[in-house]
Amino acid sequence: MNVQLEEKEWERLLEMAVLGEYVISAPTGETEYRKVVDKLLARQYELRCPGTEGAEENEIADLHDRVFDRVAAYLARFEEDVRAGD
Repeated sequence: MNVQLEEKEWERLLEMAVLGEYVISAPTGETEYRKVVDKLLARQYELRCPGTEGAEENEIADLHDRVFDRVAAYLARFEEDVRAGD
Protein backbone atom coordinates (compact mmCIF):
# COMPACT_ATOMS: atom_id res chain seq x y z
CA MET A 1 0.00 0.00 0.00
CA ASN A 2 1.27 3.46 -0.85
CA VAL A 3 -0.14 6.66 0.63
CA GLN A 4 1.23 10.08 -0.20
CA LEU A 5 1.25 12.54 2.71
CA GLU A 6 2.73 15.95 3.23
CA GLU A 7 5.10 16.21 6.21
CA LYS A 8 2.50 17.94 8.40
CA GLU A 9 -0.10 15.29 7.49
CA TRP A 10 2.37 12.55 8.40
CA GLU A 11 2.98 14.20 11.77
CA ARG A 12 -0.78 14.39 12.39
CA LEU A 13 -1.14 10.71 11.49
CA LEU A 14 1.55 9.81 14.03
CA GLU A 15 -0.21 11.94 16.66
CA MET A 16 -3.58 10.30 15.94
CA ALA A 17 -1.99 6.85 16.09
CA VAL A 18 -0.41 7.56 19.48
CA LEU A 19 -3.67 9.07 20.79
CA GLY A 20 -5.68 6.09 19.59
CA GLU A 21 -3.19 3.60 20.96
CA TYR A 22 -3.29 5.32 24.35
CA VAL A 23 -7.09 5.43 24.50
CA ILE A 24 -7.35 1.74 23.61
CA SER A 25 -4.35 0.42 25.55
CA ALA A 26 -4.53 2.38 28.80
CA PRO A 27 -7.64 0.66 30.19
CA THR A 28 -7.20 -2.72 28.50
CA GLY A 29 -3.48 -3.42 28.21
CA GLU A 30 -4.03 -4.19 24.51
CA THR A 31 -0.65 -4.38 22.69
CA GLU A 32 -1.60 -4.90 19.05
CA TYR A 33 -2.13 -1.18 18.49
CA ARG A 34 1.26 -0.36 19.99
CA LYS A 35 2.86 -2.67 17.43
CA VAL A 36 1.24 -0.67 14.62
CA VAL A 37 2.33 2.62 16.20
CA ASP A 38 5.86 1.28 16.51
CA LYS A 39 5.89 0.43 12.79
CA LEU A 40 4.86 4.00 11.96
CA LEU A 41 7.52 5.38 14.30
CA ALA A 42 10.17 3.12 12.76
CA ARG A 43 9.22 4.57 9.38
CA GLN A 44 9.52 8.07 10.87
CA TYR A 45 13.02 7.20 12.03
CA GLU A 46 13.94 5.97 8.54
CA LEU A 47 12.64 9.22 7.04
CA ARG A 48 14.62 11.33 9.51
CA CYS A 49 17.79 9.24 9.33
CA PRO A 50 18.17 7.94 5.78
CA GLY A 51 20.79 5.31 5.19
CA THR A 52 20.46 3.76 8.63
CA GLU A 53 19.90 0.07 9.21
CA GLY A 54 16.57 0.77 10.91
CA ALA A 55 15.37 1.99 14.23
CA GLU A 56 16.30 0.20 17.42
CA GLU A 57 13.81 -0.27 20.22
CA ASN A 58 15.17 2.65 22.25
CA GLU A 59 14.97 4.99 19.24
CA ILE A 60 11.36 4.03 18.63
CA ALA A 61 10.60 4.57 22.33
CA ASP A 62 12.22 8.02 22.14
CA LEU A 63 10.10 8.96 19.12
CA HIS A 64 6.99 7.66 20.89
CA ASP A 65 7.77 9.85 23.90
CA ARG A 66 8.24 12.92 21.69
CA VAL A 67 4.91 12.39 19.92
CA PHE A 68 3.22 11.61 23.24
CA ASP A 69 4.53 14.90 24.66
CA ARG A 70 3.03 16.77 21.68
CA VAL A 71 -0.43 15.30 22.32
CA ALA A 72 -0.36 15.34 26.14
CA ALA A 73 -2.77 18.29 26.34
CA TYR A 74 -5.32 16.44 24.18
CA LEU A 75 -5.03 13.40 26.43
CA ALA A 76 -5.47 15.48 29.56
CA ARG A 77 -8.66 17.01 28.18
CA PHE A 78 -9.90 13.57 27.11
CA GLU A 79 -9.32 12.16 30.58
CA GLU A 80 -11.10 15.15 32.17
CA ASP A 81 -14.11 14.57 29.89
CA VAL A 82 -14.15 10.88 30.77
CA ARG A 83 -14.02 11.63 34.51
CA ALA A 84 -16.73 14.27 34.14
CA GLY A 85 -19.02 11.67 32.58
CA ASP A 86 -18.67 9.27 35.54
